[in-house]
Amino acid sequence: MSVLRGTLEILLRKPRTQDEYENKIQYSLIEIDRMSKIIDQLLEIARFDNRDLNSNIPIPLILVINQILVRKNTFLVEKNLKVEFDTNNFNHTVNVNSFYANLILENIIDNAIKYSNENSEIKVELLLIDNEVICKIIDFGIGIKQEDLELIYNPFFRSEALNHKQIKGSGLGLSIAKKSAKAIKSDITISSQYGKGTEVTINFKEILRIN
Repeated sequence: MSVLRGTLEILLRKPRTQDEYENKIQYSLIEIDRMSKIIDQLLEIARFDNRDLNSNIPIPLILVINQILVRKNTFLVEKNLKVEFDTNNFNHTVNVNSFYANLILENIIDNAIKYSNENSEIKVELLLIDNEVICKIIDFGIGIKQEDLELIYNPFFRSEALNHKQIKGSGLGLSIAKKSAKAIKSDITISSQYGKGTEVTINFKEILRIN
């Protein structure tokens, strides 16, 4: 709000060129979009306790992942990222809670894209082990310092944020993913090597249906 207010006050101080007005207005709109996203995420966190788990339609996990990758295609192309989606001959129709699975995977895949180095690769792997579905998402990006790993689920925490100002984010994504996993009795495990990349493992312990 302070940034937005300051930008608008500058516009009122003296007459400016058309380009200057357009640039400042465009910057203000970007800030409004960023604030709106943060507010939406905070509202989503606040709604967790009141959501009925049974109200969400089961959906195939493979479909969830494919839909997210399609939605993120523009960002993948911008950074020239290759995605390797390995289903390991996943010949079962494994259904998961559509709402929470989307929240988990959307946030984690979004992070993998944002923190990947350009011209690198993201690996997505599915495994079925003892009636539990394991999904791994691996990037080869900037990684996370070991001392920050225990803090990454805290709302608004961003590891090395000042050193990566070009990477936009609110620090709420992993908090939402963790709460979503807890809601459907699933686990998220994150391991990382600073400067080399990050591996996220999601264990979907409660599969809604296997055909």
